[in-house]
Amino acid sequence: MSKHTPGPWLADNFLCDGDHALRIAMPDVRTMPGATIAVAQHNWSDAEFGERRISWKEAEANARLIAAAPAMLAALEFITEQFGDWLDGVEDPDRADTDAMEAARAVIAAARGEG
Repeated sequence: MSKHTPGPWLADNFLCDGDHALRIAMPDVRTMPGATIAVAQHNWSDAEFGERRISWKEAEANARLIAAAPAMLAALEFITEQFGDWLDGVEDPDRADTDAMEAARAVIAAARGEG
């Protein structure tokens, strides 16, 4: 199982001349303002006919979502650890609760490269 770069991550505008928060990075690494993990791209000017266009605003939203990934994974792991065993032991659990726990476990497995 491969491990991801530990959080926290941030979305900043380091690679975009201060305009758009498109870079996902670890904060404050040596002399750089963080080590780049990924860059969210837009294709507004480059999209061809019929291709879905991604605007600057959408690319920024994608960067923020990706930057929040380590915290979201930790939250899902916490929730499944705290409530998963309890829910598994309930004689007749609510289907919505069971489905939600299965979905959370599937996301965790996918993030870990297990699913």
